[in-house]
Amino acid sequence: MMANSHAWMIADAVPDKGTLVEFGGGSSTFFWLENTPAAELYVIEHNSEYYRAISERASDLWMERLFLFHIPISGQKGRFHEDSRGASEYASGGDGVVPLDQADVILIDGHVRCLCLAYSAMRAKKGAVMFLHDSEDPVYAWAKKFMHGHPDWRPVSTNVIPPPEDDFRNVEMAYWERIN
Repeated sequence: MMANSHAWMIADAVPDKGTLVEFGGGSSTFFWLENTPAAELYVIEHNSEYYRAISERASDLWMERLFLFHIPISGQKGRFHEDSRGASEYASGGDGVVPLDQADVILIDGHVRCLCLAYSAMRAKKGAVMFLHDSEDPVYAWAKKFMHGHPDWRPVSTNVIPPPEDDFRNVEMAYWERIN
């Protein structure tokens, strides 16, 4: 679950008539649809139940700008296992089905986040912004080091939210901007 303040930070980064790619759909998908009314949204979901729930809940009004893809991942040994069958296809956005090279904002918030982040870092256009949700988790340490040392990306912020109001835990959201 994403804190409201993080959701607004991402929504504010999406330009009018921009493109947002979200790895890992869910309730945040509907937040983007409601709060970025002119943006196209590409959602890549590995879980068939989440995919079905998003599909069923999506209004006809949103279908013109919601592009939802089910790319299964199997053989997972754990929630964030990077060596699962289907992981590379998921992380690559279906090998070109999702326009990572045209996205203004990329949100990494699903499974195999390190792979998604590394692949997106290679494909993103100059000026794109990429967010890594729950970046405080130690499993993402190498991905953050990779991004902080990457010559094409500039760290913008690591936004840590203490748990008041709408936030239920300390959550970190790291994000970067592509500069080359």
